[in-house]
Amino acid sequence: VKVEEKLLFVTVGTTQFDVLVDAVCHKDFVRQLESDGFTKIVIQYGRGKAPSCASRIPMESFDFAASLNEYMLSADVI
Repeated sequence: VKVEEKLLFVTVGTTQFDVLVDAVCHKDFVRQLESDGFTKIVIQYGRGKAPSCASRIPMESFDFAASLNEYMLSADVI
């Protein structure tokens, strides 16, 4: 049985927004994402600190990318 991916994409652009990144990594928020069926979290954290999420949901993070189009087109929620 193939499970369809449900992707949350969080982006801060070129700024630093550690409060947002920390909120996304908070255990209660992650638990809600799990309940809502999310299968992947992608965080673009800009000039801020790299996130450290304890989650059963696979997570990818990066500071900057040449383009965010691929992530935005793949995301179920931005």
